[in-house]
Amino acid sequence: NSKALELGGIGVGTPDPAAGKIERDPDTGEPTGTLLETAKETVIQDLVAYYSFEQDVAALEAALLRLATTGITTIHDIIATRDQVRAYQVLHSQGRLPVRVMMLIRIFESDFDRGSLPDLGLVAPFGDGLLWFGGSKISVDGATSSRSAMFKTEVPGQPLDRAIVRVPQDALDETVARYQ
Repeated sequence: NSKALELGGIGVGTPDPAAGKIERDPDTGEPTGTLLETAKETVIQDLVAYYSFEQDVAALEAALLRLATTGITTIHDIIATRDQVRAYQVLHSQGRLPVRVMMLIRIFESDFDRGSLPDLGLVAPFGDGLLWFGGSKISVDGATSSRSAMFKTEVPGQPLDRAIVRVPQDALDETVARYQ
């Protein structure tokens, strides 16, 4: 993890990003390598930027083929970029999509303009039996797996000081009202 932190420019003086947390050694302040929620995006974006669109398509196809060989026939994927949509469309149009894929469009923390998505007029389901739009995704808080989910009261194994709110309540209310 230290190499990934270095590549992402994350060190002792790096502040926690909005809606994210860099875990640190309590004595030294050094990052431990655990990046919660949006804190991982800096590292991911720097690493992903090394690959071309064609390499991304090939990697997606390889991952989907691996799923298919294990017997998985259908997945859902939370889509955050136009290139992800395009990659699925390329595989689909070339007959290289080995599993059925329902795409969920991420509304926050994505390349998409949150205000313009409803203007597309998409209504789920949209697509065909192999590739379709299944709805949208909003991650309002952290995750139970990283112990960063938001709870109103203490939950065993879920310390409140690790909770991360990714979407402020007013933005959530406005978006839900617009998307209904």
